[in-house]
Amino acid sequence: MSTPYDKSNPFGRDGYDAYGFDENGLDRDGYDAEGYDQFGFNQYGRDRAGRDRDGFYLDGYNDAGFDADGYDRAGFNRYGYDRTGHDRTGQRAPARPVEPSARDGVIGLLGGTVVTLAATSIVTALVVWLLRYMSARTPAAVWDQFDSGPPLLPSPSTAALCATGLAVLAIAGYVVMTVYTPGGAALFRLLVFLIGACLVIAMGNSHTAPTWIASLLIVAAAGAAISQLVPSIGPRIPTTSTLDRKEL
Repeated sequence: MSTPYDKSNPFGRDGYDAYGFDENGLDRDGYDAEGYDQFGFNQYGRDRAGRDRDGFYLDGYNDAGFDADGYDRAGFNRYGYDRTGHDRTGQRAPARPVEPSARDGVIGLLGGTVVTLAATSIVTALVVWLLRYMSARTPAAVWDQFDSGPPLLPSPSTAALCATGLAVLAIAGYVVMTVYTPGGAALFRLLVFLIGACLVIAMGNSHTAPTWIASLLIVAAAGAAISQLVPSIGPRIPTTSTLDRKEL
């Protein structure tokens, strides 16, 4: 038995009119008279402009002129590089910097520490050895001009051990400054200079001028090595020759 329709209410008990559309103009499959659903797409997934649900036309490009991979009709992405990584002039794209891993950080810290300690101890020991060599071969008449004897110098091994200990403290201090405080390399070098000045005063106090000069040279050599090498300690980032083009 057919469902009667009221002229004042064209929809039957099932909510559809005589043509099979509900009050929103959609049929039982959810499409309007033109074949589009409530979101504006037909049964093929295209809107009235011919775009799919991702905004791409039948030719595979969107309104901005790029395909699903981000390349335009000429084959270049928004950064101006093609799929092989070359720009419009044929130049190769620069390699993207690699983020250092935790392993790179550990290797860089250990390797940099070893190099810093070795270089600081060798430089300091070499300077002390040269000073001892020169003072031993300086004529006595020269020391008479200073009204003093040769400078008081430590042995090269003792100086190297002291410089190594200072380098360890400098590395620990630099790590604390860069990780936990807003200090940087400039502030670190300033602190090395101030500490070195204090060491020179402590080593040359109550001694003659040659000892002051020798202390200044020894501390300057160790301080220069520490101030230059410690700030360069960091992760050893591996070099790469390839580039993930899809991330461009």
